Amino acid sequence: MVTQQVTVAREAVFTGTGLHSGRQAIVRIRPAPINSGVRFVRSDLPGRPEIPVSPRHAKNELREARRTILAVGDAQVETVEHVLATLAGLGVDNAIIEVDGPELPE
Repeated sequence: MVTQQVTVAREAVFTGTGLHSGRQAIVRIRPAPINSGVRFVRSDLPGRPEIPVSPRHAKNELREARRTILAVGDAQVETVEHVLATLAGLGVDNAIIEVDGPELPE
């Protein structure tokens, strides 16, 4: 059985304040190619590091127990659970989520 993959139709942008950091952030959710999966891009860091959404990139530290953090090397993005739940609920398989800070806004 062949399943069709889904991405977003066009870029969506939202801004707000991070719940834990209190920092303003701009988030852009963009279409992505087939088989690319969902990944975050830290647009504020040199080289624009990418953080694929995968359990192996989940950071699990007691002090950060009230939010989900994904990290690759020194790059990380926090409080990702709501945007990921929304994409999953919409059936989106592939998307690029650009964020200009360490935490998604509430």
